Amino acid sequence: MRKIIDYIVYRLYNIYLHKEPAPLASVTAFTTILLSAFCVFLGILFLRVCFNVSIREMNSNAPYISVGIYVFSVFAIVYWRVKRKYTEEYISKELEQKFKGSKYNKSVQSWVFLVTIPILFLAFMIMASIIG
Repeated sequence: MRKIIDYIVYRLYNIYLHKEPAPLASVTAFTTILLSAFCVFLGILFLRVCFNVSIREMNSNAPYISVGIYVFSVFAIVYWRVKRKYTEEYISKELEQKFKGSKYNKSVQSWVFLVTIPILFLAFMIMASIIG
């Protein structure tokens, strides 16, 4: 899973390196959105399968406040981890060296990453809302 995330970060950085003045901000935003949606989905699935509990049921007086707190805290933790790990130095030195000659660089077009990340975000959030 980490290699996939590293490759996504590397490709997004290369896409935005030529298009925006601050490519790291866009990479951080896209990566945070994708990972946060995945973590929210996994957390809600875990609670439902293991404990048969919904986040909305935890606070019956205000069910959406507990959902909001959960989603916001997951986004904050994921943002902090992504921001701390993926610096420009790490991307340009380690990830560049690791993925420069990858066979997927030419076979997977750049626009695929820009289209699939919002689609995956919506899919994970819709599945999480159905489960929870």
